[in-house]
Amino acid sequence: MIRMADGTTQPYAVFLPERYDAKQAWPLVVFLHGSGESGADGIRQTQVGLGPFISHYRKFCPFIAVFPQSPNYKIWFRGAEARVVFAIIERVQKDYHVDPDRIYLTGISMGGFGTWEMAMMRPDLFAAIVPVCGGGPVEAVGNLKEMPIWAFHGASDDRVPVENTRRLIERLKQLGADPKYTEFPMLGHMCWDDAYATKGLFPWLLKQKLPPPPTVMRLELDLTWSSIPTTVRWLRIDAAEPGAKLMRVAAAITSATTVQIESEGVGALTLLPERFPGAASAGQPAAMTVAWQNRVAYKGPWRAEITMGRATTRPARRGADAPMAP
Repeated sequence: MIRMADGTTQPYAVFLPERYDAKQAWPLVVFLHGSGESGADGIRQTQVGLGPFISHYRKFCPFIAVFPQSPNYKIWFRGAEARVVFAIIERVQKDYHVDPDRIYLTGISMGGFGTWEMAMMRPDLFAAIVPVCGGGPVEAVGNLKEMPIWAFHGASDDRVPVENTRRLIERLKQLGADPKYTEFPMLGHMCWDDAYATKGLFPWLLKQKLPPPPTVMRLELDLTWSSIPTTVRWLRIDAAEPGAKLMRVAAAITSATTVQIESEGVGALTLLPERFPGAASAGQPAAMTVAWQNRVAYKGPWRAEITMGRATTRPARRGADAPMAP
């Protein structure tokens, strides 16, 4: 059970592999259920989809799995529900030894929508996704251009039209991505058992890892779903400006000792130089300079965390490196 800042609580279940050892880092698979498993019992969401697969093939599931449960069957893990799932992932990372580069997201039906949409929200968090009979906004799928995806849908689905997935896959291909897609010609909506039993799915999934941290990051965080603080690779957004509904950040590591940041709607942020690309092998520089909104926000000795306060608002420029919708 997780308790949010507003006092609400929500149940979730955790599966540990047979040989779980806290001394080693394990992959984490996050499963989002369908509308029929909504509730507050903490069990129903484990009885359809990924849960039964694990029950049958437990010895072949070398990963931690977490099963959040939505109380509302009408929400596709959006808004408050998305925030809860992100909070549960953070809690599981604290309670168990999770490999942060191998966090995967999958879901069925309502959870299939959630899989597409939550990955679009946080493309930096998930190493790969497996959406089953879902859908999502085509205009935002460009966020997932670099993400490994294996999607599934039944051609005869009479609840969630198969065109939902076809459109997303086609758009990704137009953008130069290479998603995997399996369409079951003889199946309808409830195709998830066949999807999870697809030969090679989990070996493929568990091979995927987040790429090395980029030197350029462009983030767009909607406060209706994004928890604060939010850490994305080597940057943490600590606070929004008063009244802001959307936060945009464009940050670039221009040398081993200099960083440039532009933002919109951001009140405070923290730089995490220890997470810079190649930081482990490069060692600590003697000093660092951070320019925020074309002003020097920090100039001084190297620190593991460099926290900066409010800057003058100015829209962040968009560019080809942005992990956002085209």
